[in-house]
Amino acid sequence: MRYFILFFLAALISSEATSQSFHRYSFNRISRANGLVSDDVTAVAQDSSGFIWISTSNGLQRYDGKRFRTFQHNPDDSSTLPPEGIGQIIYDRKFRLWVLTSANKIGIFDTKHFVFRRVNINIEPEFRNNQILTFKEEPDGQIFLLVHKYGLVSLDEKNLQFTREANPIPMLGKNFPQFISRDNTTGDYFVTSVEGFDVFNKKSDSLITREGNSFLSEINSILRNENAFGPVNITQDHKGRIWLNIWSNKRSGPDLLCYDTAVKKWHSYANSVSASAKGYHEFRGILIQKNGDIWIYGTNLFAKLNNETNAFEDVRNEALQSLSVPFEMIYHMYEDKDENIWASANNGLYIFNPEKQFISTFSNKRKDGVEQHFPVDFILETKSGNIFTSIWGLGLFTYDNKFKPIESPILPDKANIALSVWDMVERKNGDFWMGIQGGSIYIFEKKINKLHQFKPRAVEDHTIRQVCEDSSGSMWFGTQSGLLVKCVNSDWRDSTNSFKLIMRMNAHVIKLYTDSKGRIWVGTDRDGLYVIDSQTDKVIEHFTDLEPGNLRLPGIYVSDILQYQDSLFLIASSGLCVLNLERRKMDRISVADGLPSNDIVCITTDHLGNIWLGSQSGPYRMRLGSKMYYTFGAEDGIVFGRRKIAEVTTLKDGRIVFGTSSDLLIVHPDKIKLPDFAPVPQLSDFKVFDKRRSVDSILNNERIVLAYNENSLTIDFTTYTYSNNPVVMYMMEGVDKTWKQAIQNEVSYSYLAPGNYLLKAKSIVASGKESDRYFEMWIEIEPPFWRTWWFYFLLILVGITILYLLDLERMNKLRSNQQLRTDIALNLHDEVNSSLNNINLLSEMALRKADTHTERSKELIVQIRQQSNDLIIAMDDMLWSIDPENDSMDKTLLRMNEFIDALKARHDAKITLNIDPDVVQLKPDMKIRHGIFTIFKDGLRLICQLGGGRDSIINLNLDKNKLMIDMADKVKLNLADLNVTKYLENIRVHADQIKADVDIQTDKDSTRIVLNAPLS
Repeated sequence: MRYFILFFLAALISSEATSQSFHRYSFNRISRANGLVSDDVTAVAQDSSGFIWISTSNGLQRYDGKRFRTFQHNPDDSSTLPPEGIGQIIYDRKFRLWVLTSANKIGIFDTKHFVFRRVNINIEPEFRNNQILTFKEEPDGQIFLLVHKYGLVSLDEKNLQFTREANPIPMLGKNFPQFISRDNTTGDYFVTSVEGFDVFNKKSDSLITREGNSFLSEINSILRNENAFGPVNITQDHKGRIWLNIWSNKRSGPDLLCYDTAVKKWHSYANSVSASAKGYHEFRGILIQKNGDIWIYGTNLFAKLNNETNAFEDVRNEALQSLSVPFEMIYHMYEDKDENIWASANNGLYIFNPEKQFISTFSNKRKDGVEQHFPVDFILETKSGNIFTSIWGLGLFTYDNKFKPIESPILPDKANIALSVWDMVERKNGDFWMGIQGGSIYIFEKKINKLHQFKPRAVEDHTIRQVCEDSSGSMWFGTQSGLLVKCVNSDWRDSTNSFKLIMRMNAHVIKLYTDSKGRIWVGTDRDGLYVIDSQTDKVIEHFTDLEPGNLRLPGIYVSDILQYQDSLFLIASSGLCVLNLERRKMDRISVADGLPSNDIVCITTDHLGNIWLGSQSGPYRMRLGSKMYYTFGAEDGIVFGRRKIAEVTTLKDGRIVFGTSSDLLIVHPDKIKLPDFAPVPQLSDFKVFDKRRSVDSILNNERIVLAYNENSLTIDFTTYTYSNNPVVMYMMEGVDKTWKQAIQNEVSYSYLAPGNYLLKAKSIVASGKESDRYFEMWIEIEPPFWRTWWFYFLLILVGITILYLLDLERMNKLRSNQQLRTDIALNLHDEVNSSLNNINLLSEMALRKADTHTERSKELIVQIRQQSNDLIIAMDDMLWSIDPENDSMDKTLLRMNEFIDALKARHDAKITLNIDPDVVQLKPDMKIRHGIFTIFKDGLRLICQLGGGRDSIINLNLDKNKLMIDMADKVKLNLADLNVTKYLENIRVHADQIKADVDIQTDKDSTRIVLNAPLS
């Protein structure tokens, strides 16, 4: 019941007050859809780096304009935030972020290391759960808490705790302060207690006496008369005025009071506040902007003081709604370093910058105040300063120069509600000509103040979309069906003879335009652009997409034409075309050149020579010869963000009016404040193959080192500006040769080659100024190990080692072969020397016994012959072994067969040699080959030559890595024979030299010699 009465009273007050909003602000809304962890946002603060910190009912977040980082309670980590929702945050003058939770827990959150340190509130246990009513930092840096039914506790910096002993003011007798605020001028404290409102003088350390003080006596009188609670939210503005609000129990509602120090009077704003709230409301706070503007906020309350009317006016509009759900409460308002205002509400976070909103949004309406949100067909400013607009099917709308709806002097509001006026022209004589749906023409004759209506036959009942007047006073009409009709000398009364058909085009006429030389330009939607001589009615130019050479249009749809200079024309056709008739050249500016959009609908200029373009995605501004293109959106004042533009005109006072798909945008070019400072971009996000890396850890290192397979990067920048963001330009030294523009402040590089790169970034603001220094970041992509210098060195070292080992092996083999050959030569030398000595000795003996012992002499000669023959064979074997051409097993086997054949022939023996096929493929070294062959010969001599074997069997087999020679026959060796002993000894010696095993078996029935020789 109480709320109903309050609502009724407020509604009654508001019905008597003015309801017209003096400004429709545009707001950007940030919600869970954009990254908030909760739409219930309680406070905002900005740190010294530029980050925005946001407290919500579900945790703390850091925001850089694009990315959120969230901090919440972790039960396994005592350094994290408490589990409760956060009620308020303060970033103090000592660069500390204070966090107050809904459960009265307070502490400091380290914004660099992201840890929470709780700070104790030193009060009696029975008061610890009492609600903390106020958490505030004074201009002098003093931080205090106001605890319900306990009073004030202030921060003791030395012990880092809140206690009464640190209070700047003592207890007021038995009363506790309910609210305090410091006087910016005197340094005294405004104090609220149950006994009223007082001032505590810091110098005298006592309360100022109320008696004789009109300031104190009047406010306390108001409190008594209203039976009011308070005051709270005591604030001082730039003019020294003191603002506070009370809750009147007499009127059952809040009141906002202001003490004007100039006139020394208290003034109540209850009526205008109630009118702006339009119902039940409660105060949460007052924001004094840096520029002096005053805002109030709270439950169902969001208003600004209009300095001209000295009344608070509601600033809520459709831009504060999302999915048709308006907010119910603003908890906190905060102004950042760039004068952006952040409103923390129970339905998200709202940001806007009143100073930078030079675009006003107005809905078409008549004097009845009913807003019409439909596309605008045309805008016309008359010579008298009135402004006409039209909406299809809703007729004309008429405004004065301040866009206040007025009664139409041409058509009464009731008479044109269902009318469709496509275009309207004010002639030089002051008459108005209108093109109407269905082929009608309305002419308002100013001299007699009379409206005429008729349908010329030449129009053929087709809708007239465009109307213009040429330099000779004739009127031209373009129709929906593509007819171009001329009314010669504007003699409309002789409609039969004066109206004549000039052209019939297979297209809609979108635009008619008269240039300074009286030529008529006709833009169509399917047949390009025509230029017609208004005197001869002949086509002198026709520009299409098929035009040869430098005069080709990029498209056949032409939506607007504007003469920029004497021979320079701007044409909206698939971008912006610049036609120079004198040079006969058509240049195109498109998105490839940085133009925000190619779908240009209309063109105009301001008094500074800037070109303004209307498109399907909103208004743009540019300047010929410059590649700076400026887009405009919600941060500039466009309610609901970007709008589809349908029409544009420049008013005589310099304002530019865009007609959109639902309303009017009024641009004040003179109010555009181009920033003169470009911030240095900072790193916002760093991803490797879409995997996010910690930005804070990256910034702590001078160089980012990545593996060779971490070479696809996505890097985001922020400028910590949350409206009218500058353009970020970047260049990667080693990759880019020129500066490039970061799209939405994002930079991507794919598959960077290993190496060192220096990424640079700078910002450019709308004025063209660049940041005074670059953001620089070294990025090192490590090569794979097989492309590192140490791997190359290792490869070289391994190669050298292998070559060395190969050469060493080769040299060892050469030395081995050389040693073998030396050993063979020494053996040969010893054998030859021994044999020659024996031959010499036998020769001496034979010579002595030749005369006396003839038979003995013959025996000695036979021995000489035998030893000579053995010597020749031994020498032959030696020479064959050391010949490199015989370094193969097949040559050795061939030599064995030759020896077998010789024994067969000499002793008429049968010798069978069985060879394993794998043996033929062997390639033993010379030493083994010589040793095997020597043992083979000596063994066969023992069996055949000395043992008399005539049926010998020899098997050569390969057993793993050993060559086995098995020789056997059914003979018995005479071990007493010196020659047998000699051969047996030779076999064992040669077996030892090649590290072979030899087994010699002989008995009365057989003899067998088995050799196992290792091949390596």
